[in-house]
Amino acid sequence: MKKIALASLLVLTLGMSSQLSSKENNSIELTKKAGDVETNQGSQWKKAKSNSSLYKGDMIKTGLDSYAELALNPENRFRIKEDSEVELDKIFEGNPHPTDGIVKLVQFNLKSGSMLAKLDKLPKGVKLSIGSPTAVAGATGTEFAVVVESAGQTHIAVLESKVQVVSSSNPNQLVMVAPFQKVDIAPWDVALLQAKGTGILSKKILGNKFVQQSQNKIVFIGSGLGNTEEAAHIEALRNLSDRILDTTLSPEYKFGDLMEEDVSVSEKVYDVLFNANVLQKETLPNGTFQEELEVSLTAIQNAIGQTITSVSQTIRPINLAEYGQKFGPLARVTTRRAAQVDALRKLAQKIYGSVIETDTTVKDFEASNDQITTVVKGIVQGAEIISETYFSDGSVSVQLQAPGKQIKGALTQVMGDVLGSNYMSSPTRIIVDDFETYKELEKI
Repeated sequence: MKKIALASLLVLTLGMSSQLSSKENNSIELTKKAGDVETNQGSQWKKAKSNSSLYKGDMIKTGLDSYAELALNPENRFRIKEDSEVELDKIFEGNPHPTDGIVKLVQFNLKSGSMLAKLDKLPKGVKLSIGSPTAVAGATGTEFAVVVESAGQTHIAVLESKVQVVSSSNPNQLVMVAPFQKVDIAPWDVALLQAKGTGILSKKILGNKFVQQSQNKIVFIGSGLGNTEEAAHIEALRNLSDRILDTTLSPEYKFGDLMEEDVSVSEKVYDVLFNANVLQKETLPNGTFQEELEVSLTAIQNAIGQTITSVSQTIRPINLAEYGQKFGPLARVTTRRAAQVDALRKLAQKIYGSVIETDTTVKDFEASNDQITTVVKGIVQGAEIISETYFSDGSVSVQLQAPGKQIKGALTQVMGDVLGSNYMSSPTRIIVDDFETYKELEKI
């Protein structure tokens, strides 16, 4: 997952349990550490010790290429990732609450960095919530991750069970996030809605003979550059994932749509991705790293038990000159336009999917206000093209971006002030970055 500065609040409320492994009920156990890990249990930072206890007011921080693991009991653990600082803000213990039976409150203040939670067997009555400047996520035993960027953007990815996410600015603005889904929340003023579309060579315009390619040994290829080997690997995975997700199954139905509808397909495909063949891995003269990964169409088909028929040949990025030489100007113009139309459609879907309150989105308002259609069309038509990529099978990818401030301003004029302070997306499938977190959680 990208290394970005984070700031969030993690609130965990537990019922009493004899299984707690902390030396005392009012402490959390530091069970494992690697690299540079320090604790502050008074007025100064000291080198942390494994199998030690943390109490209210104590702090722990990790350096680069370091991590620390905390435990409430053997089944319920947390990992503080590298370059993070966490304060054990509150510990409260008392009589059972008359309605929910909660008797213990543990509150972490994640000042910077990131924390993963793996909660396998919480006692009955457990309530878990992770808060950020823009949202609160609650569950009763699950695996999920919360990432909060410096400007308040929050990304919540769920790997197991279900998590309810509530906007911090409006308790009625909430969604239920299922396994292998994610949701994004951000202040409208800083939110950026993006959508990527793909166009393929048109048989109708270019002719069957021009479009027909070899179906033998089809592979997907993703390449990545980065300042570290890990960054290059993740970028290659991300690009490889994009190629698979953008594979067209029908005129308006991509392989990514199938993954979004079927959680089991998502998990199987990402498992294949994380076992991709490394075609190339090298250090460039400028000190950066480059990696190229490959996954065969056969491996994807075997994993999901379905046939993909629209892929035409080995797919890898090529430059514009090579594309023009291979396919010609007509192919470039028509295919790029198809990609742009696809991106416009997806961006409109994101805007329509903005959550207003429980089970209500912008789309639900469209039925009673036909002006919304016109406004959304105007927003997407004015969206900025931030990238376009050409591929060896003749396909083209175009990515669009629209600022949340502009979207809210335009919609408020026709809908009234119903959007609130924060943009909240409808749940969508997790991306390959989130799946990396899933793999890391398995190691805890």
